[in-house]
Amino acid sequence: MSDIAGPLPGHGKRRTGAITFWIGIVIGLGSLALAIITGMMSFNAISDAVSDATPIDGSKSITLQAGDERTIYQVEQGSEEAVCTVTGPDGQELSLSRNSTVEGTSGDTTYVNVGNFTADQAGEHQVACEGPRTLIGPSLDVAGTIGGIFGVLAGIGGILVGGLLVIIGAILWFLGRGERKRALTGGPGGYGQGSYQQGGYQGGPPPPPPPSQ
Repeated sequence: MSDIAGPLPGHGKRRTGAITFWIGIVIGLGSLALAIITGMMSFNAISDAVSDATPIDGSKSITLQAGDERTIYQVEQGSEEAVCTVTGPDGQELSLSRNSTVEGTSGDTTYVNVGNFTADQAGEHQVACEGPRTLIGPSLDVAGTIGGIFGVLAGIGGILVGGLLVIIGAILWFLGRGERKRALTGGPGGYGQGSYQQGGYQGGPPPPPPPSQ
């Protein structure tokens, strides 16, 4: 019959620690994959867009239909920003919008978005830019790109949470293991020699025999 009734000391900590440890591993690896995938998608967003863009070279005339969207990009050159204007067929200047600055690469060149605009009517549109070299091309999906950036941030946060759970789980695991080891070897607070069994005290010298009659 076993010397100890029920689970050994430290069993609960070992079990909780093991579960916490492996949950942290899963969360950490999943978050790392999320950060890598969304980071690549965000970083390559401009690369895909500028592949179909054409240089403005100071000014350029393009034919658009009403509702067409275009984005102006500049080759990043330090802190200098390109200043661009877009004039519609009626001579009215169109507004450029930029919810956020998004950078990306194409080959060895880094690009940044200057702004987006939407054609109000069909016809020739004049685009003029001053400053760093600029291009005009398909509209950049800024919302999707920003979503990718938030995905990267969420992935980094998940990695930190996963790492914290791994540390906590490992601590609980080893604490429980230490308690179990002390219980088996009779250390302080353990159940070694001199422990009670069912049916009475076990260990130590046997009691003296009863006196003879």
